[in-house]
Amino acid sequence: INEEVLEGDYPIPVTGLILSDVNNEDVASLCSTDGIITVYSHPMGDANGDDTVNILDILGTIDYIFGNPPSTFYFDLADVNFDTTINVLDVLGIQDIILSPAGRAFNNDINTSTADDLVGDNYLMVTHDVFTPNTSETIEINLVNEAIGKGLQFDFVLPEGFTLNPADIIGTSRLDGFNISAQEVSTNTYRVIVFSLTSATVAHGTGAVLNVPVFIESDVSSAVYPIAYTEVVISDTNNTDVSTTPPSVGEITIGTLGIGNLENYEDHVKLYPNPVQNILSIDSEFEGAYLMYDLNGRYVGKGAILSGKNE
Repeated sequence: INEEVLEGDYPIPVTGLILSDVNNEDVASLCSTDGIITVYSHPMGDANGDDTVNILDILGTIDYIFGNPPSTFYFDLADVNFDTTINVLDVLGIQDIILSPAGRAFNNDINTSTADDLVGDNYLMVTHDVFTPNTSETIEINLVNEAIGKGLQFDFVLPEGFTLNPADIIGTSRLDGFNISAQEVSTNTYRVIVFSLTSATVAHGTGAVLNVPVFIESDVSSAVYPIAYTEVVISDTNNTDVSTTPPSVGEITIGTLGIGNLENYEDHVKLYPNPVQNILSIDSEFEGAYLMYDLNGRYVGKGAILSGKNE
């Protein structure tokens, strides 16, 4: 398409069509419309159509992802990877255009890679934890990534009775240099986008990336609540989604064990020595989690318990 072509919609009619079946009969029928090629004078990544690719295009694209599309938004220009979906991969692609206008910003060939073509695990999971009603707690979101990460996007649903201010979600040191945007997109459903304007990356590894502070209402029933993630996109340094399915769904357990409950488990859970100074050993026939307090009621720590010996 040479520079003399004006911006606009160009219908591409197909005429003289003959479509033969196996009996050499023409079975072609008329199409009610012509296909259209749209030519823009704006550069790729110019989501707001002001002829410049800058931070405004990133912010407008993020608004679109959260369901708040700007009054002027060019979908085709924001979809820099040509996958007909606007998500964090396009945010990262627009960032590349801004930081390196003459360099690699996006591929002209559509990337058809799937998770099956990629090597390694890259997924999100909640750290299993035990909480009590009528308390403020922090849910940890872990990232397992064998690929170096460049950005994240995902949705998650909190159980009824869990309240969250999305602005309170914060990143751990694994996300130093990243921006975190979160919003409630429907009742108890939250969307999170993690990206960097400085080309920061997440080193491969396993560990918490986000802390989600929640308040658990007093009427939340004692039960095990799975916290699953949907619409997950984990970008590698090539702006390719490398997310894979986690091996299991993380869970939050609501409830407390009183003395009577503990007596029922005394033959199945052993804690020693008593008193303890540095290392507490827990022999358990169950998997679960613990909260630890000292004799003055001060919080000491928490973690997961595996079946067998724990220290």
